[in-house]
Amino acid sequence: LVGLQDQTELAVDIFQDHFKMLFFHTLLLVNIALVLFIAFHGFPSPALRMRGITFFVPINPPRKNAGRKGPG
Repeated sequence: LVGLQDQTELAVDIFQDHFKMLFFHTLLLVNIALVLFIAFHGFPSPALRMRGITFFVPINPPRKNAGRKGPG
């Protein structure tokens, strides 16, 4: 019975270690994603605030008829 208890404790330790690693990696990935998002979108920008902070919309959308002048 002592061996069984040792095995159970070992399994719990391994599970906890894995859980901690998983949790840490998830946090790390979330942080990296957030940093990249802020780096590419410029988070504290007036353009974002004017849009009411709508994410996943490019801050400077390409204008229609960009570079195309009308007739004449």
